[in-house]
Amino acid sequence: MADNKGVITAVGRKKLCMAHAGDIELPVITQMAWGSGGADETGQPIDTTGNEIGLYQELLRKDIESHSYVNEGKTTCRYTATLEAGELDNSYISEMGLYDEDGKFQIAEGTASVFIGGQAPDSRSEKLTGYRVEKLEFSVLGVK
Repeated sequence: MADNKGVITAVGRKKLCMAHAGDIELPVITQMAWGSGGADETGQPIDTTGNEIGLYQELLRKDIESHSYVNEGKTTCRYTATLEAGELDNSYISEMGLYDEDGKFQIAEGTASVFIGGQAPDSRSEKLTGYRVEKLEFSVLGVK
């Protein structure tokens, strides 16, 4: 996973600025998406710039199940959505992001590298963790 906790997109920064000025209500983050376009042909993560308007290669988008604040100052929020068994089988996940209720891309998460189904996770995963992988839960952290 890339080292950043997320990048607020230009669209997200514009909405935040306009909401602080009282010109709009800030739309709620409602969906998380996973994609396969977050790495180049050599497998190196593609840096997020904030100018993205969506994932490079979106595979699946799901509703947010829950959120929680990870510090007392409520400056960082963790959003949670779950990939169930069978979803994105044989997919290489290399990017994640958050969308608001207007359908606009708000936060591009640092690149994730997860392969679901097929060769990995495989019996080695079960030996290392003691668990057979049936579902994966991802959290995308909003930035401070």
